[in-house]
Amino acid sequence: MVDPARVETYLQVLLRGDRRQALEVVDAALAAGLAIDEVQEDIVRESQRRIGALWEQGVIGIAEEHMATAISRQALAHLHECALPALLKDERVLVACVEGEVHDLPARMVADLLDLAGYDVRFLGADLPTDSLPAMLARFRPQVLALSVTLPQNLRRVAPAVRRALASAPGLQVAVGGRAVNLHGRLPRIDAASPILAPDARALVHALDQRFGYAPSFGKAPLDA
Repeated sequence: MVDPARVETYLQVLLRGDRRQALEVVDAALAAGLAIDEVQEDIVRESQRRIGALWEQGVIGIAEEHMATAISRQALAHLHECALPALLKDERVLVACVEGEVHDLPARMVADLLDLAGYDVRFLGADLPTDSLPAMLARFRPQVLALSVTLPQNLRRVAPAVRRALASAPGLQVAVGGRAVNLHGRLPRIDAASPILAPDARALVHALDQRFGYAPSFGKAPLDA
């Protein structure tokens, strides 16, 4: 369990807009012996969750939320550069936000952690048109498609995306996660499909490690999705 003081320190740095100090917080956490997944999930991700809550409550404005997110993007890039990836696994994973979803930072965290776990990852970013899925699946031939959805109104985009993906790649494993899924606790009905529900990046890595028969990539076992 990460010291809540570290989370609060990073959160305050975000609110001040201090990019340099954000990197210092990340480096200090690593120097203190925290694992990469702990820094990403328990400090950066948790702080961003709180930033989102402050925006929803009207405590901060959209410009401040964007500023904080931009700093966390830089912190994640720095964190990824500091990490030593695991040996490359055989499985390929496509990571994307569903159509209409512009909040791509959570998906970026998923892609980064999967990459560090050794999976062969392609990150397709925000707002992936459902009609683009067949071509991308044909090009990269992944074993897993991980879809991210942050805003509840975009949950309706999940079922069409999953159906379209499975129609073009019947053996594909689909995983879905994000704040909207966590809030609702379930997905819209998707006939003949059983996606992995992953509350966060670490949980998805854990689920895929189990599914493909690998030892856990990260020491801290998450709650099952």
